[in-house]
Amino acid sequence: DVSARMASLVDLSLALGQKLSLDALLVRIVESARKVLGARYAALGVLDANGNGLAEFVTAGLSAEEEAAIGELPQGMGLLGAIIRDPKALRLEHIADDPRSVGFPPNHPRMDSFLGVPIVIHGEVFDNLYFTDKIGGPFNAEDEQLAQSFSLQAAVAVESVRRYEAERQRANVLETTREIEHAIRTAADTQQALDVLCSTLGEGLDADRVIAKVGDAERKMLLGAEWHKPLIADLPDALVPYIGSLAEELWQSTRRLVVDDFLAPKAQYQRNEVFNGYCDARAVLMVPIGLGERVIGVIYVVTVHQPRKWAEPEINMVQQVAAFVGQIVVEHEYWVHRNEHIDRLERLERQQTNFVATVSHEL
Repeated sequence: DVSARMASLVDLSLALGQKLSLDALLVRIVESARKVLGARYAALGVLDANGNGLAEFVTAGLSAEEEAAIGELPQGMGLLGAIIRDPKALRLEHIADDPRSVGFPPNHPRMDSFLGVPIVIHGEVFDNLYFTDKIGGPFNAEDEQLAQSFSLQAAVAVESVRRYEAERQRANVLETTREIEHAIRTAADTQQALDVLCSTLGEGLDADRVIAKVGDAERKMLLGAEWHKPLIADLPDALVPYIGSLAEELWQSTRRLVVDDFLAPKAQYQRNEVFNGYCDARAVLMVPIGLGERVIGVIYVVTVHQPRKWAEPEINMVQQVAAFVGQIVVEHEYWVHRNEHIDRLERLERQQTNFVATVSHEL
C-alpha cells in the first residue's frame, strides 16, 4: 500500500529532527522499515566493535511474550552472519532453501521469505536490516530497492544521532572534568582530594568502582581512596598495596590501559596482572599519575558486572584528571618543603636571637 509506505517514510523523516537516543531511533527505524516493506517481522542487528558479530539486536513484529520465549538473541550466525561477512543485499523466497540457514531455536515463530541489506556509514557497515515473511508473497526486486533506499535514510538518521550523542558526551565529560578539578583544588589535603576524585569520577562516568592511589619512589602506597556503588562488594583490605610495575610501563609507553571486557579471550590474563588477584572486575580504564619521569600513582575506573566500551572522551577525561592530580601533588610537595624551609629558617633565627640575648646578658 503506497499510502502506508509514505506514512512510514514520513515517520522516519520526523525522527531525524528529534533528539532521540540511538536505542530509541533504532526501534523507530525497524518498525518503520517493517511497515514500508509489508513484512510480518523485521530486525536490525548492530555489529560489535570487531564487525564479526552482533552486539545488539532490535526486533519489530514480535510480541514481548514471543521474544521472552525465544530467549537469547542471535549472535550473527547463519544467514545473518552471511550478510555480516559479505555486506550486500540477500533475498530469498524460502529461508530453508539456503544451505547457510542454521534453523530456528525452540519457540521461534515460523518464517519463510527473507530480505537483508546492510546499513553503511562512510564506507563502514554499522548494522544490517533484516525482513522476513512478506505479506502477500515473497520479497521482489522492488522490495529490495526500497530496502536499500531505506537503509540510506537509516544511515543518515543513525549518523545524526551518533554525532549528537558524541557532542553531548563531550559536553558532559567537560563539565565533569571541571567539577573534579574544582573539588580537588578546594580539598584540604591530598587524601581528601583522592576521596573526592573517586566519588565524582565514578558518578560522572557511571562506573561501578573507582580506585586512586599515590605512592613513594619505591612504589609503596602512601595514600589510597576507593568509591563504589552501594550494591558493589567492598574490596579486600590488602588489594594492591603498592604502585605496580604495570603502571610504570604504561607511563613509559601508552600512558593508559583500556580493557572493555576481561572475559574476552585476549584479555583474560590481564586481570591478574592489573589487580593482583582481585577478580570481579569486568572492564577497566587504568591511567597512571605521573610526576616528571616517574609514576607516583594510578587511577582505576572499573565496571563489575558488565563489559564497557570506553569512549575516547572518557579516556581523555581520566587522563586529564590524572595530570591534574599530579600537578596538585607537585604543588603540595612544594608548599610542604617551602613551609619546612621557612620553619627551619625561623628556628635558626630564634636560636640566633636567643644566643645574642644570652651573650648580651652575660656581658
